[in-house]
Amino acid sequence: MRPLASTDRAPKPPTYFVTNPKIRRVQRAYSLTSSLLSAFILLLGLAMIAGAVARGGGVVLGVVLGAAFVVIGAGRLLIARATSER
Repeated sequence: MRPLASTDRAPKPPTYFVTNPKIRRVQRAYSLTSSLLSAFILLLGLAMIAGAVARGGGVVLGVVLGAAFVVIGAGRLLIARATSER
């Protein structure tokens, strides 16, 4: 490995590495609101399923849409948690 000359530059850090404290706060706020929205979607799906079952369970559309909301909310929550750990 050759020594660095004065014209050589050190490699740039990855783009997800942020040093500005204001940007970090914005990223934390975004991550928190994304997780809260995901949890809300998941709970909304559970409420839709519970409401459909309480009406007799014959409302297939409520159960199917509720299950879709649960899957979407859980998926968003898992992705948000996985990306916030980086």
